[in-house]
Amino acid sequence: MERDKAFILDALIFAERILEFTAEMDEKMFANDLKTQAAVLYEISVLGEAMRRISPEFQKQHSEIPYRKIIGMRNKLVHNYDGINIKLVWSVIQTNIPELIDQFKTIVSLQKP
Repeated sequence: MERDKAFILDALIFAERILEFTAEMDEKMFANDLKTQAAVLYEISVLGEAMRRISPEFQKQHSEIPYRKIIGMRNKLVHNYDGINIKLVWSVIQTNIPELIDQFKTIVSLQKP
């Protein structure tokens, strides 16, 4: 359980970085900023890897997290790098990342001793 909590904390950090990197941007700016895209894609990849490492028991206990979708996005970015849809990535940043941050924070607060 402690390892799972560490992975959730890592995921929270990665998700917060994504929002920090894109805070002053709109979709067009993001689409034209290759450095920010690279940074965000990396953070999404490591976020997916953190989710992959979480135990099945913890996943069942916290089923509100869409583990399979996050891991799937990571796999697509890593293995299908030439098919990355930047519009979809932007949509994930705007919609899903803030939700994940809230969910991770809730889990972390529940896990405190």
